[in-house]
Amino acid sequence: RVWFYRMQPSVVGTKSGFVACGVDGNEECTTAVNEATMRLSGTFGGADWYSDMKLDPNPMRWGPTPLPSSNSSVNFLEGIQTLLGSGDPTSKAGIGVYVYAFNADMSGENRSTTADWHTYNSDGDFLIVPQQSGLWIQTEIGRMAVSPREFCVIPRGVVFTVNILKTNEGESEKFARGYMLEIFRGHFQLPELGPIGSNGLANARGAS
Repeated sequence: RVWFYRMQPSVVGTKSGFVACGVDGNEECTTAVNEATMRLSGTFGGADWYSDMKLDPNPMRWGPTPLPSSNSSVNFLEGIQTLLGSGDPTSKAGIGVYVYAFNADMSGENRSTTADWHTYNSDGDFLIVPQQSGLWIQTEIGRMAVSPREFCVIPRGVVFTVNILKTNEGESEKFARGYMLEIFRGHFQLPELGPIGSNGLANARGAS
């Protein structure tokens, strides 16, 4: 085994650019340097990756999900937006990636409708990761208080409702948002050795 320790993430302080390839052997290959980005002129598969594709190979991330306006009342289900996905639930293969942002409960006094809302997912398992404000999730199995830096899994077919988690003072936050992952095949499973690492409870480097 080999252990590597990075002083900082590999994406820090780097800038990448496309290098086009596929130039004919008889064609002169020129090099252009523009703001620390090198590109060899030429094409690959008939497409110029630098000018035609308009792709950026540098790491990027989405901005925060817009929060509902204070004049509107949006619950968890109404606040879900799809980011991307692959496969199809009908074929039981693939995943879906979502974000959520809401300011009202699905049930209780702070609900967004006149009646309590309950739902279940018949397509796959949900993995929910709060980013801002915790979630109070009630299921037919039990209840969960899920705070930021934690996650929860709701299996396929389990009825649940989602509210904004109350603080220690008994008040609810005004907004909640986060991320969701859905898998259409199988179920989420922990690794065989659990979430504590590939070496289990033993430190392979320090074991004597």
